[in-house]
Amino acid sequence: MYDRGAKNGPRQFQPLAACIEKPCVVTQYGAWRFATELHGHWRIDMGYIHEGAHRPIGLFQQSTTLEQKLGERLLNRYPNRTIVNLVRLVETGAVTTIYMYGILLQYDIREGDPVIVTLTHLTDPTRVEEYYFRYHKTGPVPDLDLSLLYPINIFHPNPGDTIQGATAGAAFSLSMGSNMDPERHYGWIRKLVRAVRFNIFLGLLTRKELTPVGGDLVVKDAVDGFGGAGM
Repeated sequence: MYDRGAKNGPRQFQPLAACIEKPCVVTQYGAWRFATELHGHWRIDMGYIHEGAHRPIGLFQQSTTLEQKLGERLLNRYPNRTIVNLVRLVETGAVTTIYMYGILLQYDIREGDPVIVTLTHLTDPTRVEEYYFRYHKTGPVPDLDLSLLYPINIFHPNPGDTIQGATAGAAFSLSMGSNMDPERHYGWIRKLVRAVRFNIFLGLLTRKELTPVGGDLVVKDAVDGFGGAGM
C-alpha cells in the first residue's frame, strides 16, 4: 500500500491497483507500506528515473547521532559508516514502511521524476508486478541565484561626463513559486497563476566618477546598491 503524503493529519494508505499503468503521485511526505505476506516470497526492488536514466534505490550509509556532532566532524571527517540495504530489510520484515523524506536525504529525486517499485516472485520469476509513482514536491519552491552584471557604459543624463564608466557587479536573486500537482486538472487561469514566480533581487555595482581633488580631477570608484521586486 502507499500513502500519497500530506503535511498534516493521519496517514491514508491505499492499495497500489491504480499505479500499474498510470503513475500515482507521491509527495515528500509520502510512504510505502509492505505486507508481511511478501517476506520470503517476493524480491523487492526500487528505483527512479532522473535525467533520462534509471537509478536504483536501496543502499544507504547509516548515520549516528555522534557523527552529527561538531566534535566528531572535527576529529574524524571521514567516519567508516555502515552500509544498509533498505529493500533487503523490507524483504526480511525488519522494515515494513519506507518514507519518501528518508529517500530524499540520500537520492537526488526532483519534481516529476518517476519512482518504480518492482515485486518479483522468488519461485516463479515470470510473476513480476511493477508499480509506478511520480514525485511531486508540494508547497513553495525557493530558487536562490547569483547573477553577474556587465553594464553598458552609456549614461544619460551625464552632465560634464562625470561618470566615466561602470565595472561588473553581482546581484542575488530570490524567486518563489510552486509546482503543479500532476493529479489535478488546472484551468487556463490557474495555469497562468501557477506560471507566475515572484522575485526579489539585491546587488552592488561600482562606477568610476570624475571627482575634484586638490584643484584637479581624479577618477574615483563609487559603489551603488540597488534592489527591486517583480514577477
